[in-house]
Amino acid sequence: MIKTDAKNVQPIRLGVFEDQKIICDSLKNLLIRRHKVEPVLLTSSPSELFSFIQSSPPDILLVNLAMPHFMGYQCVFLLVEHYPQLHIIVRSHNTFPELLPELVKAGVHVCLPSHCGIREFLDYVTELKNNPAFINSEFAPVILEEVKAKVPPSQTPVNTAKNKPKKELSETNIIILKLLCQGKSAKKIAEIVHKSESTVYKQIESLKEYFEVNSKAGLIIAAERMGLAG
Repeated sequence: MIKTDAKNVQPIRLGVFEDQKIICDSLKNLLIRRHKVEPVLLTSSPSELFSFIQSSPPDILLVNLAMPHFMGYQCVFLLVEHYPQLHIIVRSHNTFPELLPELVKAGVHVCLPSHCGIREFLDYVTELKNNPAFINSEFAPVILEEVKAKVPPSQTPVNTAKNKPKKELSETNIIILKLLCQGKSAKKIAEIVHKSESTVYKQIESLKEYFEVNSKAGLIIAAERMGLAG
């Protein structure tokens, strides 16, 4: 009888570009016991970072923006330029809030909250690996502003007498829409609404069809225009 070993499942390879040794050590100690995420790089050296990524890029890279000499910020833009397939999570964004729009334009959609526990961090890592289009609540307002001018009004119909949908949204769909606007992952939403994760994904796709949009950003705009984004 053949047994399935959970350890045979390929873990998510995580790289960390960080100058705070205590954070690197903490992450290493916490993740070493978990099979889903494997820390493959912990460094504060740009040359070591780029050398490693060139030979064996991680699935996810965590970058501290507040590293000395603007190093974290500069490396993020070099990385997205040369390795666009690399998924990047940034932290310490509160040090440079004015940089958020530039990070969004570069394609970085996950920003760790100021107080982020290991479970929440792992949720972000898993969600970003499974869904590269994922955005979290730290970036949602910035993305909303960025896409407002790009999405024609016809793509986000307003629930008015002139353009009223055939059916009203269900209470569950409204809750899911609100939670998306808060940057919640599909996994978190599933826990809150007591549905399976696959069901939540299907409902998100149904919401995209309902509002005739192709992305979560479009859904956020639609929710704002309906007064559901708050």
